[in-house]
Amino acid sequence: MLELGASAPLGGRGDPKPLKTYPFKIWFDSDAERECAASYLERIDGQLHYVPVAKDRAQFAFFWLFFQATTPRAVEPPTVAQLRNLPRVVALARGLPLWQADSEVKHALKDLLRQSNPPLPFDPQVLADAREWYNKLSSACVGL
Repeated sequence: MLELGASAPLGGRGDPKPLKTYPFKIWFDSDAERECAASYLERIDGQLHYVPVAKDRAQFAFFWLFFQATTPRAVEPPTVAQLRNLPRVVALARGLPLWQADSEVKHALKDLLRQSNPPLPFDPQVLADAREWYNKLSSACVGL
């Protein structure tokens, strides 16, 4: 197994090639895996899978299921190993409180977009600008 840090890229430094992405192993095969504090690559059915640290696996399982269900054409199809272990993936995701996943998504969006859910801009002027733009657009559309 190749040892990786929690945020280690899977490509060499200064390597001009894009980073290689691997499917996730988001289930546990043994109790010993539940104690693993490092991420690594594992070959399963002849295909390399990225194994996140144990404490993050439930969150990865939850979001993997979410994206497979909501945007199946935008994500890689499940591997044979992921499909074979789907009951374990679902059981692991069920262990993650929905409020925790929801909270993490809200924080990530707030950091990325500088907005929250419901959208509340940091700068109140944003709402005034949006209202002004809407009024201009409405008046322009009346003449069409």
